[in-house]
Amino acid sequence: MTGPYLANHTWEFQVLGLFGKVGCTFEVLQTPFSLVYGMEVVLPVEVEIPSRRVLMEAKLTDAEWVQSRYDQLNLIEEKRLTAMCHDQLYQQRIKKAFDKKVKPCVFREGDLVLKKVLSFAPDCKGK
Repeated sequence: MTGPYLANHTWEFQVLGLFGKVGCTFEVLQTPFSLVYGMEVVLPVEVEIPSRRVLMEAKLTDAEWVQSRYDQLNLIEEKRLTAMCHDQLYQQRIKKAFDKKVKPCVFREGDLVLKKVLSFAPDCKGK
């Protein structure tokens, strides 16, 4: 590595003891996050629904872990029904807002209307 990258990061290489060894590769068996912060990264999803790795760090026994997963599985159906209820309420609100803007129109025999015929090519293959 040469040029502006090396010039901007020389102090980092000196601090880490890598100056002169920049091109070398070695296996550390650690993620870059754990090397910098001293611990593994925890995703926000894992905070909400703890994974096995997170629970291992929390020092839970296998029985406690199994029980917590079983409780989460029991709550999934309730969460799904709640989400479905919210979805239906949202759809009703959207329909109500749309229906406010619709102007009813009554047609009688003999009224003129615009008819638009869409003709699609049978071998339409995109561009």
